Amino acid sequence: MDSDIEHNVIGLENHVNYVHKPEGELTVDEAYGLASLLNSSIIDKFFRSVNGNTQVNATDVRMLPMPTIDKIKEIGNYVREMQPKIGLELDRIISNILNIEDEIIKGLNEGEVNHG
Repeated sequence: MDSDIEHNVIGLENHVNYVHKPEGELTVDEAYGLASLLNSSIIDKFFRSVNGNTQVNATDVRMLPMPTIDKIKEIGNYVREMQPKIGLELDRIISNILNIEDEIIKGLNEGEVNHG
């Protein structure tokens, strides 16, 4: 296996959820798309409403409703090109691609400060 890691072994943290692609590797756009979705207010508010907090375990991630892989790639490609800040800017990109009404996104971000 070709890799940018110049070591025979790596250590993994057991408190981190790892996302992988069965029988393959994530493309750059897939990785950016997934990271963007998981860092969006849309997903944050979903977990807070379902779990009551932001602690996410592997089962929570598996149960998360996700868009199609083509939409994830589209988000990733757009985010790589535009490099938005996390918060309203990122949420608007995702909402445009997923056809989520702008009013919903504004409601998710009301009263929050953009720290990007």
